[in-house]
Amino acid sequence: MTTRLSASGGADFGQIPRSTKERWRSDRARSHGAALIACVEAMAAGHTCWRHHCGHHNIVAMGTQTGLLILAILHERMDPAIGISARGRP
Repeated sequence: MTTRLSASGGADFGQIPRSTKERWRSDRARSHGAALIACVEAMAAGHTCWRHHCGHHNIVAMGTQTGLLILAILHERMDPAIGISARGRP
């Protein structure tokens, strides 16, 4: 099973460590990124999750014929319905 990032999911995945580094520090950004990767791997292993809480973020994904597609990584304070619908299609 493969795991892919949609355009918006990829943008989220890149932005979260950058904003964490700007706000906090490099080592926290690295640990935050590693935690997100571990959560995505756990989702892919179970391949039944559509939303997974990871730290202060929710990873939103959908299963495809070839694996897991990460649609978005949203901060826990964001409304998932609004955060996903504002992005359009994967």
